[in-house]
Amino acid sequence: MCEQGAKRRPCPESDLERIDNRCPPLGEQVCGKRTGDCLHRAAPRLLSVETGPLAAALNGLRREVMAASDSALLPPWAFLVAAYARQMVRPEKGDVRLRRLWEEVGADLGRSWTVEALADRVGISGEHLRRLCQRHQSRSPMSHVVSLRMRQAMALLASDFCTIEIVAQKVGYDNPFAFSTAFKRYQGISPSEYRFKAHGPSNSD
Repeated sequence: MCEQGAKRRPCPESDLERIDNRCPPLGEQVCGKRTGDCLHRAAPRLLSVETGPLAAALNGLRREVMAASDSALLPPWAFLVAAYARQMVRPEKGDVRLRRLWEEVGADLGRSWTVEALADRVGISGEHLRRLCQRHQSRSPMSHVVSLRMRQAMALLASDFCTIEIVAQKVGYDNPFAFSTAFKRYQGISPSEYRFKAHGPSNSD
């Protein structure tokens, strides 16, 4: 307990304060609690996440930095790294049903998802799902599925030398031409062009 009349110091809360050693010594009384309690309360939280897409984006960014060839390719890679990192540590906001749904969809992008199948996973009607997606994500359910598929395809194209057909199947397209059309509409270039810019030509097509 703090001594009467003694000036109280705020209990350090941020990780930065602890990292740069401004946290008081262990055992010191701060705000009526020992600093060991403070550190225990702020222990890092371990996340169970899929790291493959982030690792692929980091590798792509590293290759571009090391090659120092086309600086125009750096922003897209940096955007992907930031987007995947935010996905991993994002606060739990919005509708929990949508968050769990998209986690399930992201783990099984090869499935032929429809609005009805998505709504069944959540236990609501298709129209209710559309309203939820518009309210929380400003797009339709299938538009979000396409976004998840294209981001995964970008990671696969950057990290693997799979054929376009295999990448298409992994993200839910039976027809590689339909996949290429969707990818170009989303990214502005074809899958082959994207892979070439990521790590040069391959012999897998």
